[in-house]
Amino acid sequence: MGSTFLRRTATSWLLAAAGLVALLALTQLPAWASAANPGYGAPPTTNAATATITVTTFADELTTNGNCSLREAIQSANTGSSVDGCAAPGTANTIIRLDAGTYALTIAGANEDANQSGDLDLLAAMEIDGRGPLSTSIDGAAIDRILHIHSGAVVVVRGVTLQNGRAPDGTVISPTVEAGQPGGAVLNSGDLTVVDSVVAASRSGDGASSPSDFFSSDRGGNGGDGGGIFSDGSLRVQRSTILSNSTGSGGDGPCGGGGDGGDGGGIYNGGVLTFTESTVQGNLTGSSGHGTCPPGIIGGTGGAGGAIANY
Repeated sequence: MGSTFLRRTATSWLLAAAGLVALLALTQLPAWASAANPGYGAPPTTNAATATITVTTFADELTTNGNCSLREAIQSANTGSSVDGCAAPGTANTIIRLDAGTYALTIAGANEDANQSGDLDLLAAMEIDGRGPLSTSIDGAAIDRILHIHSGAVVVVRGVTLQNGRAPDGTVISPTVEAGQPGGAVLNSGDLTVVDSVVAASRSGDGASSPSDFFSSDRGGNGGDGGGIFSDGSLRVQRSTILSNSTGSGGDGPCGGGGDGGDGGGIYNGGVLTFTESTVQGNLTGSSGHGTCPPGIIGGTGGAGGAIANY
């Protein structure tokens, strides 16, 4: 991956990355955030990884062009087989090496679990290893959340910034008015360690609004929980920053009451959480939806736990 590829990066992503770097600088990240920190690239703290896949392109792809993308590397680790230019890791725990730069997710489409589109689905033991959060970022581009760690997966995310994730909004599917989906950047049902990293500028989904012309007695959907990270598994956050994330707002229920805003602007924990030498800053919870008819039907409540909601 050389300068030719970097010059092709879309101007909007460069501007977004520059804005986030400036924001991170203002937060005065600790010494570990320096790309010169010799700890980056060190062996994993959780997985005894014995195989390495090096990502060779910043493009988001699952194809057969000879490159090894981040999406393909994760799918290779999931299956223990070669995927495009990513060599088979076998059954070993896998380290996925990322270069300095931005890996933007561009294959739109949510609610599937085979890495065909949207978020990156992690189903096995692996470590995603970047060059430091000021150098390596994975950008969700607001097409979906960024990482979905499934039950049974043991994952380490090291030395990266996860930014601009956006979990899907709720929809109206007769007769249900859905809540927004949880986990703006990360949805964890497995065993996840976030170390020497930043989770920033992500948002869980908004609750659906009940249409005024039918299902009018239905309440608006609640906003999704966990603007940065939603975890109902095991989560360890070490020497990391959870910055400027937000939960979704409740949907309107014109005659049934508004939905509640999502809980846990930074982190929603419904499992086991260990939080060490880390910072949670500038995270917000979603607002409530509105209820307007008949008189006396009220809106929902705003979300709780701007930093961490622990249940």
